[in-house]
Amino acid sequence: MQPIDYAHATGYWHDGWAGTNVEFACTPPAGTKHIRVIFEKTPHIDNLLVFVTVNGFTIRRQVMASEVFFVDVPLTSDAATATVTVVSEGSFVPKEQGINDDTRVLSYLLRGVEARFAGE
Repeated sequence: MQPIDYAHATGYWHDGWAGTNVEFACTPPAGTKHIRVIFEKTPHIDNLLVFVTVNGFTIRRQVMASEVFFVDVPLTSDAATATVTVVSEGSFVPKEQGINDDTRVLSYLLRGVEARFAGE
């Protein structure tokens, strides 16, 4: 496994929170078989549905419990770059729930993106 930089993603804030649409391009290292996106579902959302797409191939995952989870999407081509998109259904606004004064529409915490190789 090798971390992939997603700091320049749209729809993502550097405190770890993500909105309902996140997108970024990356250059996976040679030999990458899957791109793993690591999430944390918070108790502020009852039901979280995420669609993770890498270069047009989509994996759907529904999460009910608050937990750290991941989605592995196969890298189906030898393209030098990969476009990663995460679309989620399920969000909350902390201010509306009386948590704090944050007015952002938040969906999950993005905990990491990794290149995964054969045998991992």
